[in-house]
Amino acid sequence: MSKDDDWESIRRFKDGNLAAFTELVERYDGVVFNCAFRIVGDMEDAADVAQSVFLKLYQHLESVDSSRSFFSWLYRVAVNEAIDHKRKKRPHDTLDEEVLESSTDNPDSILAQQDREQVLMRALDRLNDEQRSVVVLRHFVELSYREVSDVLEIPESRVKSRLYAARQQLKELLLQAGGAD
Repeated sequence: MSKDDDWESIRRFKDGNLAAFTELVERYDGVVFNCAFRIVGDMEDAADVAQSVFLKLYQHLESVDSSRSFFSWLYRVAVNEAIDHKRKKRPHDTLDEEVLESSTDNPDSILAQQDREQVLMRALDRLNDEQRSVVVLRHFVELSYREVSDVLEIPESRVKSRLYAARQQLKELLLQAGGAD
């Protein structure tokens, strides 16, 4: 899908085609959920955040600025909603073991993967909101530096400096937790 597909769906929605909104939700529900999950660390909370993001999208789709990237606007809403949700829920429980899935049937491998994910989620949880946002967007959502810059509405150089600081902090946290190899 391209940016033109997004704007075409938005145009059709504005013309009264409700199915066009469903197309947008289906196009972005997985990535919005993933972004939210990496920030809030809980599947149910991430689902709540994603639902809130798409509700805001529905409510404000008429006013989305077509001169900006729809993708960036949607991610910005997702990041803000996830951070707000996380702030409201503190203190936050860590990731449930059943959240994680593994491609192997070996129970020891599954538990080891779950343990690594839990250590990482705890470390992410200890980053400040600015650092967590850049890590999630760059490494889990796999946005480019330019896209992260657009989503967070900060210069690309600031994205890189926040990401560097976040990686250093994560490294320290993972070493403290015994989670680094």
